[in-house]
Amino acid sequence: MTISIAPIEPQWFEEKAQVQSQTWRELNQGKISQEIVDAITPQFALKLTEAHAKDPDQVVLVALDDDHVIGFAELLRTPRPPADRPEAAELASL
Repeated sequence: MTISIAPIEPQWFEEKAQVQSQTWRELNQGKISQEIVDAITPQFALKLTEAHAKDPDQVVLVALDDDHVIGFAELLRTPRPPADRPEAAELASL
């Protein structure tokens, strides 16, 4: 097994979206509304991946094993301002 990290390229978009969707479901099942869990489909994640790959303020890296995506990281070059959402503060205190 040879694992490498690389900036995302179009040939990995669909695999990255599959990993993102599966990871989202596994991490959030039973923890948040099932409606939200179900919304992160591979198709939805693919749209996000395509948009983030075009965004010059976003860095998308993939972890590859034999040229297959096994993980990813998405980073912002410039942080977004804090969200003003009281319900998020309540969740953070749990």
